[in-house]
Amino acid sequence: MMVKLKINILCLLCIVLAAAGVQAQYPDYKFEYITMEDGLSQSSVNCTIQDSTGFLWFGTQSGLNRYDGYEFRVFKHNPFDSNSITDNWVQVMLETEPNVLWLGTWSEGLNRFDTVNKKITRFIHTPGNRKG
Repeated sequence: MMVKLKINILCLLCIVLAAAGVQAQYPDYKFEYITMEDGLSQSSVNCTIQDSTGFLWFGTQSGLNRYDGYEFRVFKHNPFDSNSITDNWVQVMLETEPNVLWLGTWSEGLNRFDTVNKKITRFIHTPGNRKG
């Protein structure tokens, strides 16, 4: 009976120490709510990534938002600027190499975004055209 009690106490001690070690291994994370009042262009976020330089990118129904931890920079479609994104409704994002984001938009195709030079290359699908 005494041996069983010692084994139970030892197991309990191991569990407590293991839990304490796991908690010490991970830092406390702080979560912040980011809203339109903070500069987010729209409250519905379709996709988000953190790029290799640390910026957070949010694809919304009202443009692409870059967040540096302090403020937002919003990239929107401008029909008079061929260097703007093709559509404000950003559905998906992917970083394939440092400083290069690929953006899939709702209705106007794919965009390659050079985040350093702020240059957009558009890839628009033309129905019936097998090459584009």
